[in-house]
Amino acid sequence: MFAPVKNITMRLFGVLMALALAGCVDAFVKAPKTEAGRTFDAGKVSFSVKVNDMVTAYAVFGVYVLPGATVSLAIEPPSGDGDYAVAARSGTLTRLRSDGWQWQAPNEPGLYEVMVRATATSERMRLNLFVMVPRDRMTHGQLNNYPIGQYPTEPLRDLPIYLPPAGFIEVTPDLLTTQVSPHFQLGQFLCKQQSDFPKYVIIQESLVQKLEVILAEVNRQGFHTASFVIMSGYRTPSYNADLGNGRYSRHLWGGAADIFIDVAPNDGVMDDLNKDGMINIDDADVLRGLIDRLTAQSPSRSVQGGLSSYKATPYHGPYVHVDARGWKARW
Repeated sequence: MFAPVKNITMRLFGVLMALALAGCVDAFVKAPKTEAGRTFDAGKVSFSVKVNDMVTAYAVFGVYVLPGATVSLAIEPPSGDGDYAVAARSGTLTRLRSDGWQWQAPNEPGLYEVMVRATATSERMRLNLFVMVPRDRMTHGQLNNYPIGQYPTEPLRDLPIYLPPAGFIEVTPDLLTTQVSPHFQLGQFLCKQQSDFPKYVIIQESLVQKLEVILAEVNRQGFHTASFVIMSGYRTPSYNADLGNGRYSRHLWGGAADIFIDVAPNDGVMDDLNKDGMINIDDADVLRGLIDRLTAQSPSRSVQGGLSSYKATPYHGPYVHVDARGWKARW
């Protein structure tokens, strides 16, 4: 059965948004949508790798480090000698023990790959390691003429997650569709401010993992989509100030995303999730409620964070704010 047709006002908004974004490099980078009835593939392998303090089982995952930084890699749980092989074309890879390796990042910012392979099954995990541009290369609040602005000098409540970021991922056009996880691409998280390339972005691994967990649950509940539209991911302090938002928004640290589901029809606004023939905050509340129940049931601190639904305005449709601050926050 086809989903109810979205109301005329929101469809018109979607058309206007599409026209406004046509040809614009800051338009949404959209991932393919799944079809109803198809099994959702979470994109995981049968083993996990501990990358520094983070554990991932996704077949592809983005990691963000500074030039020359050392990244530790270990199979979780530990395995026998020879069960896994790790390879890197660049940087310095050192075998530490039967299930442990160390990779030292090159000094040149950019994208580098480390492959982890299970020798018995040939399953592979690709770690997309982005060597960032250090923050101290900024001049007058800019990197290569890209406006960033100034971060607060005092962290909110002395929390380390609000310290100024160590660096920024440099994004060129060829990197826009690079996977940072099985269902999310680098370009989806870019700030929407207008600028030429290169652009710069911050992404927290914890946010991407949380979005993947939510996406799997959304599909399990019958809302078939291969990704979320990220209406707003990273925001530079400069862009965030222009919007009139708070200085300590998690968006500034790459730890928040404003998301919605847009499949049927794919028109730039939230789908009619509650099937009442209208697009409004009630549909955002369906998604918010699903996420709230998921996080309440999870014992993992990594999926805890901020959550709120927002109504449509003349500039955007309804959406849900999700962040990975590590503790529950609702508004």
